[in-house]
Amino acid sequence: RLMSGAPVNLEESSVEEMNSIMNNETNSPPLEHSVRMQGLPFGTTESDINTFFAEAKVRPTRIHRKADGSEAYCEFKTETDIEKAMTRDRKYMGKRYVELFLVHYDEMARCVNLPPREGFDGPPMGRGGPGPAGFRG
Repeated sequence: RLMSGAPVNLEESSVEEMNSIMNNETNSPPLEHSVRMQGLPFGTTESDINTFFAEAKVRPTRIHRKADGSEAYCEFKTETDIEKAMTRDRKYMGKRYVELFLVHYDEMARCVNLPPREGFDGPPMGRGGPGPAGFRG
């Protein structure tokens, strides 16, 4: 049954991503670090961010964007993926270069209203509205 008027965003995924979801691997504790993106063009979408990191052959597992799209935090599946993502530091998205910063998970969690790493008991239920400082999970 279709929901009328509801936008649907479909993107390709790999067999590994599907297996990860099917095996409920998303309930594992988050990594110690995440990546903060600063200097994004206003209105940047999750799709834009995925495209940006595709150049490094990685894909964030979760993206937390500021409501205006100008800043984001990205979580990745492995520390190796984070290292690959960081190779995109000061690369361009459109006409703006994007700065990347390696940040501790708890710093990101405070900014986007997630539980701290030590108290992690699975992903938050629902997506909700903007958290502190206008971030959306």
